Amino acid sequence: GCFLPSYLPRAFIYNYLTSRAKVNNLRRFIRFNTAVRHVDFNDEKKEFNVDVEDLNTDSIECINFDRVIVATGHYNVPNMTNIDGVNRFPGRVLHSHEFRGADEFVGLNLLIIGSSFSAVDIALQCYKFGAQSVTISSRREPIGFKWPAGIKDAPMVVRIEDRIAHFKDGSSLENI
Repeated sequence: GCFLPSYLPRAFIYNYLTSRAKVNNLRRFIRFNTAVRHVDFNDEKKEFNVDVEDLNTDSIECINFDRVIVATGHYNVPNMTNIDGVNRFPGRVLHSHEFRGADEFVGLNLLIIGSSFSAVDIALQCYKFGAQSVTISSRREPIGFKWPAGIKDAPMVVRIEDRIAHFKDGSSLENI
């Protein structure tokens, strides 16, 4: 086999998907320059009616499907939380959308705000490749994973002062 990084680059994923589509003759099912304009479920026929518009011809067609998967890419638009003091934080603040690799976080104490898939992936990769510690702050209950010694859960961040994060439960984390 070949070496694969933990966090796969876009080019690798693109090549993988296009190769799979070619090998399995899937391109015949894919339409480009097409917008979904409306989706509804027909209870009588137990199928979805999907109105699609060909953006090259402005024509609209209704196509029926057994299943519909919504994959609109809404995670590519950064949703930055409004935390008191984050705009004065002396270090780097970035959204997972901007994450390109763990190399810039070697030796640092990281605070990751959010506990969804990208947060967990980034936390694990940064710790694996040399972050000194990673704290995952969430407004929900802790994820409940058995983290390695250098990763821990924390309550929701309510305020950041210089390099100190203050959490909802009154605790704080220094040197972030």
